[in-house]
Amino acid sequence: MRPFATFAAPSPVSPSSRVNELCVAALLAAALLTTPAHAQRHPAPVTAYSAAPSASAPHPSDSQRPFLDLRISPLADMHFLLRALLAPDEPRPALPGLDQALAAVADVDRAAVWPLIEGLLSDCASAADLPAVAQHAPESLTTRDGRTVRLRAHLTCLADAYRQFEPQFMAQLWPTHRATIEEAHRRLCDELLSRQSACYDFLCRLLDLPPPQRPIPVYLVAVAPRPGGFTHRLRGAGVSFVSIRGNEGPLLRETVIHESIHALDIASAEHPSALNILRGELQQRGVARTDPMLRDLPHTLMFFAAAETIRRCLDPAHRDYGDVAGYYAKVPAATAAIRAHWSDWVAGTQPRAATVRALADATPRPPASPAEPRTAFPSEPRTASPAEPRTAFPAEPRP
Repeated sequence: MRPFATFAAPSPVSPSSRVNELCVAALLAAALLTTPAHAQRHPAPVTAYSAAPSASAPHPSDSQRPFLDLRISPLADMHFLLRALLAPDEPRPALPGLDQALAAVADVDRAAVWPLIEGLLSDCASAADLPAVAQHAPESLTTRDGRTVRLRAHLTCLADAYRQFEPQFMAQLWPTHRATIEEAHRRLCDELLSRQSACYDFLCRLLDLPPPQRPIPVYLVAVAPRPGGFTHRLRGAGVSFVSIRGNEGPLLRETVIHESIHALDIASAEHPSALNILRGELQQRGVARTDPMLRDLPHTLMFFAAAETIRRCLDPAHRDYGDVAGYYAKVPAATAAIRAHWSDWVAGTQPRAATVRALADATPRPPASPAEPRTAFPSEPRTASPAEPRTAFPAEPRP
């Protein structure tokens, strides 16, 4: 899921500046702000950790660069469980403090500002760290749809409720959740991390994405609300959360790769990636920023790319998440357009830019409306990309 709202602390900076980066500045300590972006390192907090890979997963070396940092955090797991428990058909355990925690979560859920809050969980070792996050947050913000949200009040309420509920969660629920998450982590080490260099070399070429400057943090949680995968902006990059429930079996690998594509997309806002060029081509054809197609087509392309990466590098018999979980049926126009050109895209039978233009041409045209000045999409490259050589993607060698 991509972030939908931004905020900035009071500042003389022009409103046309990147508000997402100002959002980060309002929430970070001064030490982080003075560290160059390329040199920043954000290790997992004390109570969040990257479990040791299984014996069969080779340790990353110079020849196998780590692209993913799979993390386990009790706080993140508790948070997404609480969000899931808001569903009326979800059974609720009888635990002290649960009702207060759910009330706080429901309040934020109605405000629909999770993209501005959840990325900050990666900076918290436990619920005890949340008050400091709330203290440094702006008192209020305005979302892209014009709503004013009391961000500091929401964070303060969450912090109070989470600190009350956390001991009960750790004693009663975390042991079972931890076992589930660590087993999934071991499987991902065996099935994905052991081949991550091949996967991300293929994926980055497929979508013309630059490789990440540092491993992408992906937090595994036992339970989360639909759609079961979330990626949010943090310090100019992305941080992802993936639920094990709902992504069982081979779907877990694809979901992790899919969410990592969102993170790569966030970090490459100024790069002429296939996703950014596609957004620009759609806008040139009159697709407005408010048109769902501007999200659906690039997003569906991410699904196709993640599934293709699994088939080429891990499992030739893999079936797309979009088919198995029914996502493609929800976006038939985008799916049909990509399927019509996917074989050319993967084979590289023509320059990528030409395939992107053909894909944009295949999408339904928006109804005629009065001309409006063209506004650059936030992730669209500012300069046109040069002509690209034809690139074929042979099947990766299997060990």
